[in-house]
Amino acid sequence: MKFIFYPIILILLCLLSSCEFENKQNGYPKHVHFPAEGGKIIVSGYEFVYGTFIEKNGDCVAYGNLDENDSINTSYEWLTVKNKFHSPSLEIIASPSDRKKQRKLKIIANFGTEYAEINVSQNGI
Repeated sequence: MKFIFYPIILILLCLLSSCEFENKQNGYPKHVHFPAEGGKIIVSGYEFVYGTFIEKNGDCVAYGNLDENDSINTSYEWLTVKNKFHSPSLEIIASPSDRKKQRKLKIIANFGTEYAEINVSQNGI
C-alpha cells in the first residue's frame, strides 16, 4: 500500500507547485517604444500567447476577447494588441498622441502558467 500512496502524494505535490504563475519573457521584449505619430510593431517570442491584458498603474483595465477569426484583440485608450489564438507573436498598435507628456501602459501576455510583461511607452508631441 505504501508503494502506491507515496507516488500519488508526489504527483499531487508536483501538480500543486506547478499552479503558480511565473514571470518569464519567453523571448518577448520587456519594453516597446512608439513615437508621437504612433504606429505598429510586431514582436515575437517562442511561446504561444493564450491571452493578453492591458494594465495601467498596476490595475487591469482591459482583457482580450476572442473574435470569429480566432484572433485575440485587446484595446485600451491609445493601445491595441492583436494576436492569432495560439500564435507566438503580437501586433502592438499605438494611435497618434496629441498630448505633450509621454504615456505608458503595460501588456501582460499569458502563456498558461507563465506570462511576460511588455512595458509600452509613447512620446508626447
